[in-house]
Amino acid sequence: MTEQLTLTSIVDEVNTKRLEGKPHCCGRRVKLCRLIADRQGVPGSYCGLFAPYEGELDNGYRFFTGERISTNAGMRHILGEEALRALVIMEPKAKFANAAIDRAAEAMSQQLHRSETEHGGGLRDRGLYCCMRCSVALWRVYNVGVIEEAAQRLTCGFKILKTKRDGKGAWRSFPFHYTLSALLDAKHELADKELRYALPAIESRYKRTAKASADVYVQRRIKLMELAMQRIG
Repeated sequence: MTEQLTLTSIVDEVNTKRLEGKPHCCGRRVKLCRLIADRQGVPGSYCGLFAPYEGELDNGYRFFTGERISTNAGMRHILGEEALRALVIMEPKAKFANAAIDRAAEAMSQQLHRSETEHGGGLRDRGLYCCMRCSVALWRVYNVGVIEEAAQRLTCGFKILKTKRDGKGAWRSFPFHYTLSALLDAKHELADKELRYALPAIESRYKRTAKASADVYVQRRIKLMELAMQRIG
């Protein structure tokens, strides 16, 4: 039977390997790099990123950590950012893959510059993009460094995140587990501070989570919470 892959399933596979610390075999990595790269800039892509396959977003989109989004632009933007990140972390050697990374990163850098210029270019404008969910997707890409001025934009984002603390270990309007994934990706003092702030909530949620659950999103959340407690605890 022919393997039926979507951009979502490819990104999830790469993210799972990353979370588990297991590399892809060479042949599989090359195949996935080609499949992602071929989606760069085609009709349906967001600002030159990577386009979903036809019909794959008809029922909405779930982040790697399970949160849902259903707006058309939001789905295409977040999946496109996740695909860019996935392609980068596979560390492709092929010219076609690196060319796709360069084109997508340049297109998104230009879009960010336009957005920041229109809104004044202040701290908020450099740390956030569109909504909180889209912003976290961008932070995950900033962590791999391909977007222009990624480090500065990431610092702005984490400073804003601090202002959104709800006093209970989470952040107002930010998806909890997806935000944890961005913080864990970051080698950044501000990320450690936010993880430390969130630690009581992480520990509480971890205790309440059904460890035996077969739900893939639950298992991913468990792993993320374990990594956060190991890093900060």
